[in-house]
Amino acid sequence: MRSTRRVWGLAVVAMVLSASPLLAKAAYIPLPEKVKQCDLIARVTVLSTQKLAEKPAGKYASVANVRLLEVLKGPAQPREIQLAFDNGYACPNVHYKAGEEVLVFLTRERNGRYATFNTYFGKVEPIPKALAEVRQLLDGGKLKTP
Repeated sequence: MRSTRRVWGLAVVAMVLSASPLLAKAAYIPLPEKVKQCDLIARVTVLSTQKLAEKPAGKYASVANVRLLEVLKGPAQPREIQLAFDNGYACPNVHYKAGEEVLVFLTRERNGRYATFNTYFGKVEPIPKALAEVRQLLDGGKLKTP
């Protein structure tokens, strides 16, 4: 009985330790820091989504094709980009669906696609309040970006 508890205890510790980078990725980050760390902040509309044939280990299972409607930070071209999403976990995760309009905070991946910064904390609906706050940070001189 005692060894069974020990095995279960070790299993729980292993699960917590292995999940910690994932949990850290979804921790709340204040808006000024999020704005600094992102490569692209934009209001977008999702044109379509598709599942990838094979999910790379530790990466995303789906791709959204999005149109940039308004760029607040980062490159404004091309007007349509690919956004990787769906890490395969229930939480933390982010999903996109065709037709939705959202404000996104993105980081550029090595393969040229973008991914949502800090999972679901990088996708914002409704847009107006967050859009105004980001504009104030960028235009108001409170935040210096490269």
